Amino acid sequence: MAGRLILEWTPIDAPAIEDPAIAATWASLSVRVVGKDSESCLTRVLDRHAKTVRNEVYGTLLPLAEWLARCWHGLFSARRAEPVPGEPRRVRSAWARTHRWRFCSEGTALPDLEFVPVGDDWFTCRWSRSEDGDSNEFERVLFLSDGEIKIHADELRSTLARFVADLIERLDAVVPGNPRAEDLRRTWSTAQNPADQDFERIRFCARIGVHWWTLTATERNELPALAANLRNPIADAGLEATGPDSLRAWGESCARVWQECQSAGTSNEAWRELVRSLRSTPGVPLHLREPWHRGWDAARLLREQRQRSHASVWDGAELETLVEPLVLPIDPSTSAMVEATIGWVAGRRPALVRDRIRARSSMRERFRRARDLYVLLFLGDPARDFGCVLSRRIAGALSVANAFATELLAPIECVRTAIANRASVADDEIGEIAESLDAPVDCVRHQIENHKCAVIVRS
Repeated sequence: MAGRLILEWTPIDAPAIEDPAIAATWASLSVRVVGKDSESCLTRVLDRHAKTVRNEVYGTLLPLAEWLARCWHGLFSARRAEPVPGEPRRVRSAWARTHRWRFCSEGTALPDLEFVPVGDDWFTCRWSRSEDGDSNEFERVLFLSDGEIKIHADELRSTLARFVADLIERLDAVVPGNPRAEDLRRTWSTAQNPADQDFERIRFCARIGVHWWTLTATERNELPALAANLRNPIADAGLEATGPDSLRAWGESCARVWQECQSAGTSNEAWRELVRSLRSTPGVPLHLREPWHRGWDAARLLREQRQRSHASVWDGAELETLVEPLVLPIDPSTSAMVEATIGWVAGRRPALVRDRIRARSSMRERFRRARDLYVLLFLGDPARDFGCVLSRRIAGALSVANAFATELLAPIECVRTAIANRASVADDEIGEIAESLDAPVDCVRHQIENHKCAVIVRS
């Protein structure tokens, strides 16, 4: 359920604190999330020394403001998805450094709040309670709340920006000219001002999963030359699909795909007309909807445009003929996280690179062809240059494209008919339903889960 994050703080005199900036930002802090029908206090804590429960924590707010200023682009400019299980520890650590409050320091007691991007416009904010067995004797408070809530990116950005701006105003009033306060002001200005000389470098770092503030001066100076070599729509769209170690190879791979796009023949007018009709029809998937629902909406809209029953399973041959994608072999330098790379030059046929070209009859290949059709029909404009990377490291397009393919290959009407209004379905029955539809098993399972058709009973 969508909601809001609320940060409320009140300054407290701290005569025992020697650092003027820390003393000026010593405060009580209350953090709440408010949904349509619910409210949770993230700072509800058990004070282990006083043996009391309260709804605020005490400490300096300066480290939180500094963290927000340094991690701003990691949160709002990058589109990197949360690391999947099994990714290297350094990848998971780099993610946590810019997405979890627990990386703030200097004695500030903060809830374990994490910001996870969902698509291009939403965040899932989730927080965890303290586990008494995992804490140590020096931790004064135990956090008692856990949960999660969806918050629109604009709402979250506004709340956090207001918090940093208010704290800078407090520092200006109490300790004007303080070196640490001035450093926060410069960092915040760099994060917010596109005219700042470091703004684009920090943003570029965020989009390749690198934290600017951990780089040496030499490494920072190398960034402009590196970024200059990545000047085509596919490379720009695919930065989050790789990492700094393979960035140059990835850029070269994107450049080769883009060369193919530039030399491709004229695109099919039937494809361009289909795209125009899909975009002009009321009910085009809204960006405010959940990723799986957007994909489901897109599949149904496509069927309506082609005058097909919503219970029809898509075989893909007709639409692939309309689009005529130029399918290219995989490049060895492409990141293992990349599912597909797609792009086109305005007015030319699209070029498409899948992770591996397999027999057309294979179930996996059918799914990939359906998945990639979402990009070809619903992202970009055939009349303009376009590039897109479907990657497990990028939050957004891949999950929508997967849901689109799921609905085309395993229509929810067919799944509901097979379940016949039962409250539960055995896990092994899912395979039987999938076989009857000639669809991937995972597609049927996701349809049942997303649409809450029945409870899946694991055998």
